[in-house]
Amino acid sequence: MNALLKDFRLHGIVFALAAFFAGKFSFARFLPADSALAPWMLELRFPLIIGALVAAGLSWFIQRERPIKNWAFWGIFAGFGIYTLAYLYVPFPLNQRADIAFGVANVLLLAALMHPRLLTPLRLIIIFLSSALILVSFAAMPFTDGFVFAGNSATFVKIVGVSLFLLLVHKNRIWETALLALHVVAIIYSLQLSGLVVLILALALMPILLFTKLLTLRGFVINIVTLVIALCIGLSGTQSIIGDKLAFRMKQSEVQQVLDAHGKMNSTAFPGGLFKQSIMRDGKEYTILAPNFEADTRVCVDDRSDRFKLFATALFMHSQAPDRWGWGDNVFSMSLTRYGMIAEHKHPHNIFLEVLITRGPYFLLAFLAFGYACVLMTFAAAFRAPESISYIAGMAYILAASQWSGDFFDFRWFFMLMVPVLAAGFGTNRKADL
Repeated sequence: MNALLKDFRLHGIVFALAAFFAGKFSFARFLPADSALAPWMLELRFPLIIGALVAAGLSWFIQRERPIKNWAFWGIFAGFGIYTLAYLYVPFPLNQRADIAFGVANVLLLAALMHPRLLTPLRLIIIFLSSALILVSFAAMPFTDGFVFAGNSATFVKIVGVSLFLLLVHKNRIWETALLALHVVAIIYSLQLSGLVVLILALALMPILLFTKLLTLRGFVINIVTLVIALCIGLSGTQSIIGDKLAFRMKQSEVQQVLDAHGKMNSTAFPGGLFKQSIMRDGKEYTILAPNFEADTRVCVDDRSDRFKLFATALFMHSQAPDRWGWGDNVFSMSLTRYGMIAEHKHPHNIFLEVLITRGPYFLLAFLAFGYACVLMTFAAAFRAPESISYIAGMAYILAASQWSGDFFDFRWFFMLMVPVLAAGFGTNRKADL
């Protein structure tokens, strides 16, 4: 215990992960409105990242334990940092730089603090931070609209999903089984479609864990029974809400109402027509055309096809860009009716379209190439260290979710999970034929 208290690397990892999990939780709600501090300085993640930075410095000068020495490990994270810097400033600076800068700082600090001997503590830190977040979120539910302590429900599912994958590998301890059940119930209560992706990946992961002997047959059976019981508990508490949402999505009676309200469809590519929209790009105003999906009679005015509307709008906006460097941030904006209420969408909910709209096709091609290199490096690391499969499942989930609800800022989770994978695979002197 005394050695752990003096382990500054471990302290720094706790701070860095807590900064990830804190989301955009701000102290602004507790301070006067005329505070002189910048908004990003009032966020909880700011002092946590400073704490991680101090711990990293102390570990270097006091513990004398150097960071991982491997070109593959640092090549990936140096590439992530360089690409992100270019994304922020080339060919003109973006407006919302604070979020992305926080994400890069988190990833690089975690990489600098990581050491193969800390892989087990890292797993426990993620699990206990996630469990604490779940308990706080459940306690706050009477006073909030769902799980919002972590910023929003989508962020909550990312945190809980990653922790759930790690809990699937256990030594049949009662507390691990109980926490696994707690995480599954929390996934159900989040009412997020991405939570279904988490559960599907968890079911697909367990046979792999059994095959690689990371999970015993008894542990496999315990996981299946725990998942079934937790699903029943979660669904019993949310069946009325889920039933209402499914009924709203599936009903067809409003189709005729929409047709009557909007009249006959026109036969253009966008039956709802187009409208002019003014946007700012690097201080200059442009006027573009955008599809009016609210007047499109092919679809009902609900959320059944929201993503396709967002994707189509993003591609249509890209086709009108003045050059090959995108529109910048704070440009994409689309109002859609969701469950009878109008919601304003500020990004296309797809990371590739986000990069395309913000920075253009050149950055997208570089992003795809870099992502492909990351995937290859991850497979090589997994071959050397199969115990990192749970983290790879988390990466697969982030990659899948980013096609439906992600943006560039959320993709920091992918690189955060690469830290333990590459540390396990390349941070030691293991010898394997790759």
